[in-house]
Amino acid sequence: MKKIVGEKAAQYVKDGIVIGLGTGSTVYYTINKLGELIQQGLSIKGIPTPFQTEQLARNLGIQFVN
Repeated sequence: MKKIVGEKAAQYVKDGIVIGLGTGSTVYYTINKLGELIQQGLSIKGIPTPFQTEQLARNLGIQFVN
């Protein structure tokens, strides 16, 4: 169920936005789906909160706000 919810949440992310990247098991699935969408051309920037989220997002190609 968490995977379904996390992946569904990623569908609401629009091209060009800045998104906060939190933590938790559901967010893990959201971030992975965002990584897939980035590979398909989605352009977003993320602001990660915890270190593990930052590492996961970075590895999946999500850029960060400076």
